[in-house]
Amino acid sequence: MNRVDDYPQKSTHAPDARHSAARGPGFQALNALVEGPIARAPLAGREVTVEQTRHAFGFGFGNIGFEPAEGQLEMVRMAFEEAHAANPSARLVLNDFDLSADYEVESWPSTPQGEDRQAEEMVSHYRNVFAHHATESLTYWGFADEGAWLGASSGLVRLDGTPKPSYFALQELIKGEWWMSPTTVVTDDVGRVVIDGIAGEYSVTANDKTTTVNASAPGKHEATVTLA
Repeated sequence: MNRVDDYPQKSTHAPDARHSAARGPGFQALNALVEGPIARAPLAGREVTVEQTRHAFGFGFGNIGFEPAEGQLEMVRMAFEEAHAANPSARLVLNDFDLSADYEVESWPSTPQGEDRQAEEMVSHYRNVFAHHATESLTYWGFADEGAWLGASSGLVRLDGTPKPSYFALQELIKGEWWMSPTTVVTDDVGRVVIDGIAGEYSVTANDKTTTVNASAPGKHEATVTLA
């Protein structure tokens, strides 16, 4: 399985303390309290650095798993909605997704127009899947054009190994809009900072003291950093 981090980055995205990600199923509120050693008194006006270290959701790239019927994503969505209505605890796991057709041609080159459309459609699809409250993971089938199904130019990477616009679009979505880079904020009068972010694992650091918070479940999460 390949990762987005395995290839060069085009740009970086540093959200502010009020991370403005789409309020999908993974939108969390993290309360961090900074205390001092004397009677555990809260410390106001202290700098706190919050950094996301892991996504709660799986974003995979590979050639494994179940293949949903090509061009029938709406049917897949409707089938899941029906199953989820019968079993609300069901989780949405889309194992294979690509943008190729069901017929083979002699040559299927990657064109600028096709690459731009691929980037737009992939971002749209990822947003739709991620917005569902039961989403657990999404795997894109075919990381590179080399060895792609039916010879399609459906990969995120061209035959020469260079990333396509879709690669950078997903990178900016998953590790940009849906990711919190190291963010420094200042505690309020009661020694607390409140951070909004996507579900996952976070580190909270104050005065070289760090604690890790698993904020994978829906709802609010709290962490306390004690300066001993």
